[in-house]
Amino acid sequence: MNHTTELSRQSALHIPADLRSTPGRARRQRVWLEERADFTHLNLRGSVDEVGFNASVAAVVGVAPPRQPNRVAHSGPNLIYWLGQDEWLIVSSSPVQMITVPLVTALEQQHYALVDVSGGQMILRIGGAEVRNVIASGCTLDLHPRAFEADQCAQSLLAGIPVLVHRVGDLKGGSIFDLLVRRSFAQHLFDWLIDAAREVGIVCLLYTSPRPRDATLSR
Repeated sequence: MNHTTELSRQSALHIPADLRSTPGRARRQRVWLEERADFTHLNLRGSVDEVGFNASVAAVVGVAPPRQPNRVAHSGPNLIYWLGQDEWLIVSSSPVQMITVPLVTALEQQHYALVDVSGGQMILRIGGAEVRNVIASGCTLDLHPRAFEADQCAQSLLAGIPVLVHRVGDLKGGSIFDLLVRRSFAQHLFDWLIDAAREVGIVCLLYTSPRPRDATLSR
């Protein structure tokens, strides 16, 4: 298991002052962005068919790894993203030790791999009335609600870089998506989103890093 780094508590972005805003103002824009850098990210490998695996994970995270492809399961501050038949990504607002220590204990008799990737990736949350048009301009996924439902995720290329796209849901004024991206690509993705969003409306960034540890990933 990798050692936790301080990177997950630092901003991955250089943000121009004119793009910073307050939550209330940002929510009124046709497109808004929020950096979510201070979360725990754990890559989990295992088998849902192995006796006790699902129950062991659920006992710690609060929910079992989703079996259905491209789905997201959540419980309180914890999310589990389906990445493959035997691979998931756990994202939590809880400190990494609060997840890894009990999870390692619970999975002691199981065949599994657990890697802390918190320092290597972060989340850009984007929302608003025009958000689907912005993402679709650089991504081949069909983001229409009939094809891409709430709590559905998919790995794809956006602006030419690998991104895990998660449709969080809807709020008054538009949809919300989380874009999980490697920190080394985050600035490129942010700059591309800002440029693409300028074509459809005013952009404001809700700057939230580092996040308080009691924050959640829910909408």
